[in-house]
Parts: sequence; structure tokens; C-alpha cells
Amino acid sequence: MAYGGVCATVVLVHSAVTPGTQEWAGYVERLASYNPTGPRTLLVVTAGGAPNAAQRRALFKLGYDEFVVAVITGSMFHRGIITAIGWGGAKIRGYRPSEIDVARTFLDRQPAEWSSLRSLADDLQEKLRMVAPRPMPQ
Repeated sequence: MAYGGVCATVVLVHSAVTPGTQEWAGYVERLASYNPTGPRTLLVVTAGGAPNAAQRRALFKLGYDEFVVAVITGSMFHRGIITAIGWGGAKIRGYRPSEIDVARTFLDRQPAEWSSLRSLADDLQEKLRMVAPRPMPQ
């Protein structure tokens, strides 16, 4: 996983695996120190990885329900879970990768900031591809 921020939005990119305990603790620490002047917004892009139950509890202790969260995932299953979480009152929505620009409206980001957020998300995805384990040659 990798993360960063642009203006008032934190961008989190997951690989296909659950984050490690230490990297998740660093992310939660980053969110705890995140105090923008406007709404707390997150753009999450995932290749399938997601926090485990203990990691999700850490988010909710942090006041995660106060965040506005757009999750970009190719998984219809995960988008369904995200929708159900939203029914519980959380400000979270799931989008297909082809709908990433629709998420801009939900997060209420201006076009210039959105362009920077998209660039950061692309950079973080590339960073994860560069550190992903490579298959052994045969």
C-alpha cells in the first residue's frame, strides 16, 4: 500500500493484498494528524487489497465516519460491501475504475485539485508495481 496527500485529500492505493500491520499503523497515524479546514476526504484506489477487521477497527476509533470516502475498485463484490457500509450512515461510495472522475463530484474537489489527485494516485500505483514481488524465472 502507498499513500500521500494533495490539498485537503488523502490518497490511498492498495495492492491486491491486505496491508501489513506496521504500514497500516503509519497510515492511521497520518490520518490522525490530518486536519484540513474543510471536509476530511479520502480517495482510495485498490487492486483488491483492503484492511482486515483489526485495521478497520483502528479506522473507526479514529472517527472514520467523519470522512468522505470514494473507493475505486474493479470488484463488484467490494462495491456492494461499500454500498452497505454507506447505508449505515458512513459517507462512502464505491466506483468502477472507469468512473473515477465521477468520484470528483462526490468528494467535492475542484478540477485543478482533482488533476493533482489523479496524478498522485497514478504515481502511487506505479510505485506499488515497482515494489511488487516478481515471479521467479523458470
